[in-house]
Amino acid sequence: MRIVLYVRVSTEEQESSIINQKEYIKSLYPDDEMIVYQDFGISGTKITGRDGFIQMMKDAGLKQHFITKKKFVFLADENKEPLFNKIVTKSVTRFATNTDILTIWKELEQKNVYVHFTDINKDASSKTDSLILNLSLTLAQEESANISERTKFGNKAKENHLQWLQ
Repeated sequence: MRIVLYVRVSTEEQESSIINQKEYIKSLYPDDEMIVYQDFGISGTKITGRDGFIQMMKDAGLKQHFITKKKFVFLADENKEPLFNKIVTKSVTRFATNTDILTIWKELEQKNVYVHFTDINKDASSKTDSLILNLSLTLAQEESANISERTKFGNKAKENHLQWLQ
């Protein structure tokens, strides 16, 4: 089985996290040579701008189908064979934090490419695991939205406080 590793961090300051993700996952597959796809300083809430992720999807046998100039979806490319069969990543939140990824999983499944999440030891190739992964992804999307709201609230409160001090 051909395996690839996908790692991502949300901020540039988390570079050590990328290194830790790589080392941990490689330790689980010591005899396998892995291709590594990675994204630095990119949120998991969107696919746009995640060059490592986009390249990985193309190498998995998917193609981008543009809906608008910037918005696109991935579709199975009947003319392209995947370069690998399995994507290994640390967690659902490293892979993505939006439910659009469910569509990508279905397209990957058409190409016989599956995603394995090491933190919960679940694999998208299993029907039982897929149910758990769907729930995990929904929870991750909700937590991402909550973090965004708290950040906006904190920034607004800080701005108001600074204006009050002037």
